[in-house]
Amino acid sequence: MTVTIQPAVSLDEAKAVWQSVELGDKWELVHHEYVGITFQVVKRRALSSANDGESIGIIQVLVDPVTQHVTTCDQWDQPDTDTGAAVNEDLVYRARQIIAPVVMRKLKLLTTFDLVVKSYEPSVLKPNWLVSNWRRQGLVDGLTGQVAVRALSHP
Repeated sequence: MTVTIQPAVSLDEAKAVWQSVELGDKWELVHHEYVGITFQVVKRRALSSANDGESIGIIQVLVDPVTQHVTTCDQWDQPDTDTGAAVNEDLVYRARQIIAPVVMRKLKLLTTFDLVVKSYEPSVLKPNWLVSNWRRQGLVDGLTGQVAVRALSHP
C-alpha cells in the first residue's frame, strides 16, 4: 500500500520561502518516495525484555531509501494492522541510530528504552514543491518549508 502525505506548506507559502520568485518560474507539486517507520518507545524495566516494558510514546520517521537520510515526520496515519511488507533491516538500523539520541534527550539520560518497530510502510510519498526556471532548479520541502537550490549549467 502506498501512503501519500498531503503538503503542510501551501504553494503561496513555498513561494514566500523561495524569496526570489521570477517571471517564468514553473512550480509543480511532486512526491518523492520514502520508507515510513513507526517506532514504539518502550521504557525498559531492569532485567526485562522490550515486550515487558511500558509504552511511553510513538515516533514516526521517513527514511530516504537511496541516501538513507532520516527525518522525523508525524503526518501520516498509522495502519491498524501490519502491512506484511518486507522490512529492510538496514534502514531500520539507520533510523534507530539517528532517532535514539533524540529520544534519549527527551526522556532524560538515565531512562533505558527500546525502539520497537510498530509499523513499516515501504512506500510513503512525501510532498515537495519543485520550482525551475532557465537558471536554476530548487525544491521547497512540502512538510518543513526548507529550501534546496541547484544552479543549472547551460552550454
